Amino acid sequence: MKARTVCDVLLVVRGLTVGGAQRQVVSQARGLAARGRRVAILTWYPDGPLSDEVADSGIAVHSVDKRGRWDMVRPALRAVVVMRSLRPAVVYGFLPDANLVALLARHLRPRPRILWGLRASMVDDLGGGRLARAVFGATVRLQFLADGLVANSAAAAGFHRARGFASDRIQVVPNGFDLDRFRPDPMARMARRAEWQVGPDDVVIGTVGRLHPMKDHRTFFLAAKHYRNDHRQAWFVVVGDGPAGIRRELEAFSSELGLGDSVRWLGERRSLATVYPGFDLLAVSSSHGEGFPNVIGEAMASGIPCVVTAVGDSAEIVADTGLVVLPGDPESMARAWAKVLERPRPSPRSRIAACYSLDRCLDQLEPILGFDRGSA
Repeated sequence: MKARTVCDVLLVVRGLTVGGAQRQVVSQARGLAARGRRVAILTWYPDGPLSDEVADSGIAVHSVDKRGRWDMVRPALRAVVVMRSLRPAVVYGFLPDANLVALLARHLRPRPRILWGLRASMVDDLGGGRLARAVFGATVRLQFLADGLVANSAAAAGFHRARGFASDRIQVVPNGFDLDRFRPDPMARMARRAEWQVGPDDVVIGTVGRLHPMKDHRTFFLAAKHYRNDHRQAWFVVVGDGPAGIRRELEAFSSELGLGDSVRWLGERRSLATVYPGFDLLAVSSSHGEGFPNVIGEAMASGIPCVVTAVGDSAEIVADTGLVVLPGDPESMARAWAKVLERPRPSPRSRIAACYSLDRCLDQLEPILGFDRGSA
């Protein structure tokens, strides 16, 4: 007698921390569940900051309770136990280590469909040490054991093709954004500006992302200095966290530029849906490593225009709703801020609704998962 599946889709990810891949795991899990799919998530570590968001949708999160970088065998055995208990129809990994763990499902009977998620943030991960490079190298060698490869951007697909992944097996499904969650919110705008102690008509330019060299916050602050030379009533909000040393360096750098009192440091925020409405513009100054930055789609869905660097798929996402500048050019970035804020442009929210909504993402993803689109 054939064993019956307990869940339709098991999503595999290192943890539910605040990051781009993790936010898409949560968003896609919630979206699939809303369509009647039985969804579960497998993580290395329990109780991440985003856990509450999936718990609200009744999605079970199973942790293998990994205890350190070299703790591998015991978590792998626990992952097999979880997979056997769930008997998923599809196992879908996100990022290289999760993709390798997803291959453990090949030993299940009946064997589920196995998909790998390819995301260009791995450009940065490859610089994370010998182990990260070894894991990525293993995915190149073992890619044909997966039933499908799903990239979240043209940049991610190109990155993986250049490093040995089979071009004809990669399908691109862009990130999708929940338009009910990320939306213009006048009440949230007022609340955030009161919290940040800025005036209702002052210009607020925000940047969202972990404090890491690839995000190039220095260019953001240099652009802020140029912009403030001509626009005194401007404020700059930095959302994201990182190593204490990097934050101290950036705080000192912004103070040296004379920006001290005009910068608001928010640290890490679990939910950004009520943060974006407080901005007038989102700036993304990344120098490299981006594929499809979630923050661009989230801000645009919230009605906030963006000025971004020409990295990954950022220019394609923004199109004519904002402006694109070269990385490492603060003067051009400051000029772009002024142009976007001074001249009406096409609606960024309409752009997301037309091209990058969560429903559109799931419509493309479900056939790859092996489901009829939109029907459970």
